[in-house]
Amino acid sequence: MCDAWQASNTDAYFAVTGHWIEEPMAGVWKKQSALLGFTWLNNAHNSKCLGQALFEIAAHVGIEHKVGIVSPPSSTD
Repeated sequence: MCDAWQASNTDAYFAVTGHWIEEPMAGVWKKQSALLGFTWLNNAHNSKCLGQALFEIAAHVGIEHKVGIVSPPSSTD
């Protein structure tokens, strides 16, 4: 999961958190979460910039091959 925001001084930031389920013993599931990365964005936070920041953080922690995208279905209204 990722989030971007802009501070009142116009500095922009980007953070990525990871969420997964561990099974420490058969039939017992435990939800885990961790901050994977946090960075300052030195330019506009458009989709290209955010995608690049996401990939760089994922590559830094060695999970770029595990990143997927889930988006809501488009509206037909």
